[in-house]
Amino acid sequence: MEAACRGLQASGKGLAVGVIKEDQIKYGNDYLDSVICSNIGEARNLTVVLSGQAIIAIGGKEGTLSEIAFALKYKKPLFGIDTWQHPDFNFQNNLSPQEAVTRALDAVKNVS
Repeated sequence: MEAACRGLQASGKGLAVGVIKEDQIKYGNDYLDSVICSNIGEARNLTVVLSGQAIIAIGGKEGTLSEIAFALKYKKPLFGIDTWQHPDFNFQNNLSPQEAVTRALDAVKNVS
């Protein structure tokens, strides 16, 4: 999340909001404009996915895998950068950061 927030702030084109699993703002990264403390542990992954209009999965471990699964389940536009792959995962993966952002923004425009 930190790298995505850092990139967003560098672009000057958005607001970085983090939904963190802890109960204190101090656990958010330095590039967040706003922090939402959920104190719900890993269950916050569903909140993150349902709150997004498009999802970009970057690398990651089990938490990212669960977010990919939620995005697929709830039919959110999903794009990947060096993240989990499986024959049953139907989304564009191994994109460059620029490709992922462009495709996510295009997907959101087409839904709006």
